[in-house]
Amino acid sequence: MSTHPFLQSEEFLAVTEKAFFRSLLADVPADSPIIFDLTFHGAFAKRMFDIIQREGPSVQGFERMQQSFLESVDKIRGVLADLQEKDVVNTSSFIEKIQEASIHLKNLIGDLALMKNWQMKSSDTKGNE
Repeated sequence: MSTHPFLQSEEFLAVTEKAFFRSLLADVPADSPIIFDLTFHGAFAKRMFDIIQREGPSVQGFERMQQSFLESVDKIRGVLADLQEKDVVNTSSFIEKIQEASIHLKNLIGDLALMKNWQMKSSDTKGNE
């Protein structure tokens, strides 16, 4: 199997959870719904988190944004738990109920958003050729 192009990209240099991405992209096809779900919900959760952090609880619609953020995080955790259960990729460092796992999960969400942005940029580039 060839190396996934994201692993060779400039964006990958900014990824914090490199080992996870190398393992995931070696074992899961690039066009898999798993990759789509992880990157979509990662980018969405990252955007919601950034808005919540920037605007604070006094902004209109804060509760709905917080709920949407938590739903996306739950979906990411669900996909990661499924990958772990099926022994596809070791995701325990993201889904365990400990503080360190929360830090890794937060990093992973940012990394998934980077990958989603790379996917969108790559598809724009292909469309312009």
